[in-house]
Amino acid sequence: APFIWSGGGDNSWPYAQTGPAPVLATVGDISCQPGEPVEGEKQKDVCDKTGAGYTTRMEAQAATANQIEEMKPNLVAILGDEQYEVGRYQDFLESFDKTYGAFKFLQRPSPGNHEFYSEHGETGVHGRGYFDYYNGTELNSDGSPVEETIASENGGESFTQPRPRQDGQAGEYGANGNGWYSYDLGSWHIISLNAECAVQPGGCSTSGEWFASETKWLEGDLSQNHSQCTLAYWHQPTFSSTAEPSTADSEEGEVTDAWWKLLYAHHASLILNGHDHVYSRFAPMNPAGEPDPLHGIREFTVGTCGEITEALT
Repeated sequence: APFIWSGGGDNSWPYAQTGPAPVLATVGDISCQPGEPVEGEKQKDVCDKTGAGYTTRMEAQAATANQIEEMKPNLVAILGDEQYEVGRYQDFLESFDKTYGAFKFLQRPSPGNHEFYSEHGETGVHGRGYFDYYNGTELNSDGSPVEETIASENGGESFTQPRPRQDGQAGEYGANGNGWYSYDLGSWHIISLNAECAVQPGGCSTSGEWFASETKWLEGDLSQNHSQCTLAYWHQPTFSSTAEPSTADSEEGEVTDAWWKLLYAHHASLILNGHDHVYSRFAPMNPAGEPDPLHGIREFTVGTCGEITEALT
């Protein structure tokens, strides 16, 4: 006879909802790089930035993970730069997973530049480690990972990474790392986008092959959306409250500007970004960054989730 559970609704978070309204937690720019510096990196690029057992960076990502658990959210939107410096698979396992892995199944991620580009003298992985972590890896007949060699783009060392499974928690991998997808939470339609276009076919031009396919998908998704509210997120903010140039002046600027226009035309309510290691909330704006209290989109920048340790010490 089948077993029938009759214990009622006494399951605690994360298996049971905690209130009448769904909660989406939002974080970006999280986990330091474990181990010793590699390739052309400096000691300050890793978790132990002094070489003397310095642990504040690891403590910072643990603190933000604890905050999320205290919120008991339904889902967690990850705004990129999950794992510094270039998001290798083993770094995800040895750093990010030690804290944020506690609620990995609730995460709805988007990638950042530190998952796709070469950073701080270390060869980038074009999103391989990110997709390996969230989607799983392809396996040989003996159960070992299918590994592929990643060539250096900056005079560093070549290295191997597992080949990601095509579909999974981070969306479709494709040929070069796509990872855009959407989902619903309560009355909200939520869209996760990949702005890491520089290493993709056609680069960051709006006429480029890779970007054009993502934008065509976004337009179709928005056209079919009939939810009361719409939210989209990706890594680099179009508008910045920091002294750094906004994304509009960077290589990803043409891409995110096009998305702002599409989202504005379809009456989106919110845009979430990371990248800048600050928290910012903007008044509703049009795609030109002008105040628009009636029809504008409010942008939040939430890049304060662990890697920015100076503010926490």
